[in-house]
Amino acid sequence: AMTHRLILFDLIVGGAIVLVLAAVGIAVVQANLRPLNDIELTASQIAKGHLNHRIPERDPRTEIGSLGRSLNAMLSQIETAFHAQEESEQAAHRSEDRMRRFIADASHELRTPLTTIRGFAEYYRQRGGVRTGQDQVSGTSPADSSAPDSPAAEDGLTPRDLDRIMRRLEAEASRMGLLVEDLLTLARLDQQRPLNLAPVDLLTLAADAVQDARMVAPGRPIDLSVAPGAAFLVDGDEARLRQVIGNLLNNALTHTPPDTPVRVKIASGMLDHATPAVVLDVEDDGPGMERDQAQRVFERFYRADQARNRASGGTGLGLAIVSGLVAAHGGTVSVRTAPGEGADFQVRLPLSPGARVGEPGDADDDGDSPASAR
Repeated sequence: AMTHRLILFDLIVGGAIVLVLAAVGIAVVQANLRPLNDIELTASQIAKGHLNHRIPERDPRTEIGSLGRSLNAMLSQIETAFHAQEESEQAAHRSEDRMRRFIADASHELRTPLTTIRGFAEYYRQRGGVRTGQDQVSGTSPADSSAPDSPAAEDGLTPRDLDRIMRRLEAEASRMGLLVEDLLTLARLDQQRPLNLAPVDLLTLAADAVQDARMVAPGRPIDLSVAPGAAFLVDGDEARLRQVIGNLLNNALTHTPPDTPVRVKIASGMLDHATPAVVLDVEDDGPGMERDQAQRVFERFYRADQARNRASGGTGLGLAIVSGLVAAHGGTVSVRTAPGEGADFQVRLPLSPGARVGEPGDADDDGDSPASAR
């Protein structure tokens, strides 16, 4: 009987030990498999498109921890590459949309002067050319032989009419020529053609531009203010930088009332936290712009006031050229404006390493002082 009890006791104790060991084994296996379950869960989340999910960090000294760290590094690279591709595709779509809009706008702008030129040429043909003294006596015109049935050809054109037509044709041809030149400039910028870089004194260019603007608009107050500091030298293409300042001044003169003051300011500043810069401001006291207009003002062919700009003969490319040229020189251009508060177009260009520290020289040749040229 005692033997049977011992056997039963051994069986019970042995079974309990086996159950305990089995439970401990299961717990240990589950604990060891939990990182693999986390990896599986992370993989399923990434497969659903959640690229920001990562495997929980483990002890890198273990194989599972080392594997998790490697997988997280791989996932970070995949996410970065995916976002870069996504941004590239979006940029390509935006570029395509801008190109389509650019081609449509360019076609429209070129069609307008061409239509005017063709219309006046057709008018000249229909009227039978210029009416000479002999034509006036005989009642015939040089074009009668080619258009005998045309009633308008009997009148002909007087020299005054021809003068008017030629002036319009010349004006429209000049407008189209300016548009083509602007388009060529933008095409060169898009192709990233190298600039003829050399040290350029931006103060001299600003003073020359102010003098030119005073000649174009003699009744308008146009001032040049210069802050003391280092010489305002930049490494740039002088002709292109003259175009930048000229376009900004022309924009101020064109889109403000005739008696509105315009101020050109030049000073030292910073392009970023570590790069000294020359800061050029072209300010006016005009009507200003709305916020959405200011955000689009550097776009090609964008016009805040369609009717006024077309009447003045603008191409809508001046500020786009400014933006492109400034960017090609490694600088930035921005605008601060509000309705009724005028506009301030600010250009920042990197200061030339050879710029000396000291007071700037004379602003221009008419005796203006460096601090304020009026």
